[in-house]
Amino acid sequence: MCLKENIGIWFNPKNGLRNVLKTLLLLPWKWFSGFYYQHAANSFLKSNFEEVWKAEPEILDNTCSHKFRKSDDVNQWVIKFWQMAKGEVSVRSPKSARCYHIKESNFSHLLEDISSGKYKMLCINDTAKTVDFEDKKQKVKEAINKILPEKSSFEI
Repeated sequence: MCLKENIGIWFNPKNGLRNVLKTLLLLPWKWFSGFYYQHAANSFLKSNFEEVWKAEPEILDNTCSHKFRKSDDVNQWVIKFWQMAKGEVSVRSPKSARCYHIKESNFSHLLEDISSGKYKMLCINDTAKTVDFEDKKQKVKEAINKILPEKSSFEI
């Protein structure tokens, strides 16, 4: 039902050929296979937070009561998937964002991508296994400061 009502979103060329083909290949199954999502910034509607909270108050209240994340907690993806199922999303190319884990060997690629402005969004993650974190953090800050030397109005 979600697919039929929002066919223009699911088969939009902006999703990228890979995602459109994946959707096509999953059509024969009767169950809902889920969503592909990028590890990048997401747009949310306040009304969807209110709607989900009204539908699932116990789960969301329980999650909010924990100081630290627990295995049965939910996160913002509940709202994102809700919006996607309703077709309340803006389609954006998977090429608009990239996720980096700074523990990986491709750290130099991250610095190049910051400098080049190739992506509209970059998600930069560290992990417990990040080696030389402070050094890498400083290099990321320097790369960002080169392309954005002035503070934005939000930082002042």
